Amino acid sequence: MKSLPLQTKLLFYILGLITCLWCIGLTLAGYHLKAELNKVFDSVLQETAERIFPLALVEILNRDDVKVFQQLPALSEYEERVVYRVVNSMGEVLLKSHNAGDHLWGGKVIEGFKTTENSRIYSLAAIQKRYFIQVLEPLNYRQVALKEAVMLMALPLIFLLPLSFLAVLWLVRKLFKPVKQLSIEVSNRSARDLVPISIDQLPQELLPIPAAINQLMKQVQVALDAERHFTANAAHELRTPLATMKAQIQRLEKRVTDPEYKGKLSQLRISLDHLINLSDKLLQLAKADALSLKLADYHPLTELMIFIIEDFRRSGFEKLTLKIPEHEVFAAVDIDAFAIIVKNIVDNALKYRSNNEPVLVELTYDAKIVVSNDCEPLKQENIDNLCNRFYRAPSQQTGSGLGLAIVSTLVKKMGGSIYIESPIRQSHRGFQIVVQLKTDREMNNALQGQ
Repeated sequence: MKSLPLQTKLLFYILGLITCLWCIGLTLAGYHLKAELNKVFDSVLQETAERIFPLALVEILNRDDVKVFQQLPALSEYEERVVYRVVNSMGEVLLKSHNAGDHLWGGKVIEGFKTTENSRIYSLAAIQKRYFIQVLEPLNYRQVALKEAVMLMALPLIFLLPLSFLAVLWLVRKLFKPVKQLSIEVSNRSARDLVPISIDQLPQELLPIPAAINQLMKQVQVALDAERHFTANAAHELRTPLATMKAQIQRLEKRVTDPEYKGKLSQLRISLDHLINLSDKLLQLAKADALSLKLADYHPLTELMIFIIEDFRRSGFEKLTLKIPEHEVFAAVDIDAFAIIVKNIVDNALKYRSNNEPVLVELTYDAKIVVSNDCEPLKQENIDNLCNRFYRAPSQQTGSGLGLAIVSTLVKKMGGSIYIESPIRQSHRGFQIVVQLKTDREMNNALQGQ
């Protein structure tokens, strides 16, 4: 299961925490508000009883018969929030408001506050507890008031939550910007890019990470430089003795007449040719790794391509077909690197072609080098590894396994791409390599339109 980014997790955690704290605060405020509302409403009940009771007693005591029940009529139609009644010590109702039903009051009269299932009642005694006044308020009024108050408190939070989300999102993105930049810089690095990572504007907590990576890359760079220098020096030092040995063997071949020894000398010369080719490839590989390419200018490629192919033909490889556009092709290349690329892919095609078949070399107007030859198709696993160093696909031909690795290194350094296909499209045989160089398409399109 794919893990969520740290930035997203932190955003969710902060927003969840804020929401929970708001809910807890709103709940606590609701409980406190409920208690305060009960105090206020209880105070109203008590004050109502204390104001009405003296008037009610005067009314009752001035009657001819104090036990006569009287219900006060309503002066107008309205919903009574508070009702009251006056009873004597025997529980007889002497006076009550117009909407004070007998079913509301519960059991025995008790001084003070009492809560029933649906009501809150306050009872007050007078004249040696011979008379009582009871004031009642339905609890649903308190509940409605509490809900409305809580909603009024929650309403701003509903609007503040999206604003908090945006504020937290902005803050998290701002704080994580250096982390994201570090992540992008590390992820975009190629395997051979060992330039130290910049530590500017990084938080102090992250500084050990790029510092450790830079230290590791420095050690790798030192090891690669040592390996590159050794390879270049070894290849360079081997060229002279190998060339001398080849010259000596060629002289011996001319002097030796015994067929058996002549055959052995021929085999030895072939082995030396392989060693010379390997030392040349190693030297090219070391140069390709160390080469710092200057690609500021666009260079014409047509004449250079013709010169390289003609050089192969002068060496005895006449079955080379070159196809070039009528107009000049410009690309951002290093001239020496371009020559190495073309020589290696053409040499690879000539070496592994079937039955001495012709090799087609094409330079397109959009700076593609396409080289194809006839051969048995390769498996995909072999194609995937052809640009790896010292890898050779199964074949009867000898080789160093470095030619396409050199091509791949140089092409990537020039900002190009390489694509290998086998069998060739619309065919069941063949091998084709396509090198796309960085080109000035506007210039080439303009030249093509002329």
